Amino acid sequence: MIEIDNSPPPYEAATSRGLRGIFKQTVSSVAVITAGDRHPVGFTATSVTCAAVEPPVVTFGVARASRSHKVISRMNHVGIHFLRGDQERVARTFADSDADKFGDALDWYCGPYRIPILRNCLSSLLCDISDRHEVSESNTLVVARVMSIREVTEAGPLTYGDGRYH
Repeated sequence: MIEIDNSPPPYEAATSRGLRGIFKQTVSSVAVITAGDRHPVGFTATSVTCAAVEPPVVTFGVARASRSHKVISRMNHVGIHFLRGDQERVARTFADSDADKFGDALDWYCGPYRIPILRNCLSSLLCDISDRHEVSESNTLVVARVMSIREVTEAGPLTYGDGRYH
């Protein structure tokens, strides 16, 4: 006879530190999200997820304190650029709020809807923002419908896990 243990599992109250520790153990693809206004903006994200394939919908999070949040909260379109395994420098540049993100060292152009398009990425999505949710005092969840894609399959992805790029 199989014995069934109905006692509750040893869970503890959720904390920011505990949640960070759990997600530090997972590996995520690294993307740069861009938007255009009078000046291009962009940031590194590991929160891009595919919410649906029919119709194609993605989500990502953006810190409300970031410079990019102000632009993304006004704009209707974004570019999502998944980075290749050899593009750690690009990821670090876009993760640095003080960096010259669109300087001469970056190969990019101004695409549809003034979206900055990064060249030479693993793949890119051009998206129409359909909804924004203030999920906390510090973060906004953006829901976006994918309008077009550019896929390149010759290289592997840049990933982030255990507090470092892989």
